[in-house]
Amino acid sequence: MTTAITADIARRINEADDDDYEPAAEGFRSQHDHTMHACGHDAHITIGLGTAKLLAEMKDAWSGTLKIIFQPAEEGVRGGKSIVAKGHCDDVDFMLAQHVDEKSQDGDICAGAGGALATTKMDVNFFGRSAHASGAPEEGRNVVPAVATAILNLCAISRHSHGPSRINVGKVIIDGGRNIIADKVHLEIEVRGETTEINDYMEKRARTVIAAAADMYQLEHEMIRMGESISLDSDRDLMARIDAVATDLGLIPRDPNWMMASGSEDYAFMMDRVQSNGGKATFIRMLTSSPAGHTIASSASRKRYSRPGCASSRAPRLISCRAAKTELVVSGPGYRAHLHAGAARDHWLAHPAVGENCPKTLAKSSMYGTLET
Repeated sequence: MTTAITADIARRINEADDDDYEPAAEGFRSQHDHTMHACGHDAHITIGLGTAKLLAEMKDAWSGTLKIIFQPAEEGVRGGKSIVAKGHCDDVDFMLAQHVDEKSQDGDICAGAGGALATTKMDVNFFGRSAHASGAPEEGRNVVPAVATAILNLCAISRHSHGPSRINVGKVIIDGGRNIIADKVHLEIEVRGETTEINDYMEKRARTVIAAAADMYQLEHEMIRMGESISLDSDRDLMARIDAVATDLGLIPRDPNWMMASGSEDYAFMMDRVQSNGGKATFIRMLTSSPAGHTIASSASRKRYSRPGCASSRAPRLISCRAAKTELVVSGPGYRAHLHAGAARDHWLAHPAVGENCPKTLAKSSMYGTLET
């Protein structure tokens, strides 16, 4: 039997270096600019590494194969599909993904979630012709009115009657001058849908709008799919088994019918491959007492002890579950082991600045490791 556990890793975000920001003040801020374990990923990789260490030490107490998959590019919904393409999920019987989440309701753990929105991330480029805006405007092909038309009509796409949908234009880059007709513009957009079919509808409509805007102003254009994910649904019987173990340990399971009404997860590709092959998979949410939201943008989130994306061993409450800690329980015949991520100062961190604290066999950058007995 093969079981897989996933842990998503660093994001392309520059970590704060303010004096009152805990990792910077204590010397374990990321050593690599524009790379950090935000969005709870520090807790996730801690749990992945700690689980590998724990089970390696007690390998005589269990049998089978364990894969721990350290997934890249989760936020851009690109990593999950690459893991599937390499065949890492083909022999998996049970797969568990986990994510810390705000404790907005009663309970310590949600054994599975469903309803994550399918999504497509796209880069869009319009190509025109530059000219002097006053001296020879008729020779130009201006991308500015085209992109304005596209954005307004993207936001006006009719929603679908069968479920929620989303669209957003997150970035627009135009390089030009005050008296120069701009000849190139770059957009970064995304669409989402409650189901893969609704997401496909949103993507098709977005492509139609962009092509029409380009045609209206005699421009060339291209759309590049940068990432995507399908919708997901956890297996109910596997959720029931997790709930039973959690209850036996004194934890409080939350209502398993937890729908992720606004998020997207490319773990869905891995889940789909396992389920298609007859296996079971679930997406566990570990409820925390994080005082800040699921973001690194707010000013409050930049202060000491108040940033859920920091890899801080001094602030276990930021990645806490019950009794100010994230608790992973591994049980089997004749044993029960607990792993507390963040409960002690010397807990396992995968942050680049403290990589020397991790065993070299676990700190390697390989996609996944396999433990066998």
